[in-house]
Amino acid sequence: MIPIIIIIIDNFHSSLGSPITTAAAADHRYHRFLPNNAIAIISNIHITLIVGISGIIITLIISVLPMLIMKVIVSFHQQ
Repeated sequence: MIPIIIIIIDNFHSSLGSPITTAAAADHRYHRFLPNNAIAIISNIHITLIVGISGIIITLIISVLPMLIMKVIVSFHQQ
């Protein structure tokens, strides 16, 4: 199953603060709206606006890694 990456611009969480907590929060908060194979990337709107494209890339790297690891661990445990 190929994961779908969805970027969520959220003003309440800073993705640069704590990626793992943020990943968990994004996953928990938006899970009912997302398909099962979706990976939510939560991005702070201020960081995105100020830093622009490089900010989005940094956010992607910082958010995706812990989330991918979490998804792999979760799917591994479910089998």
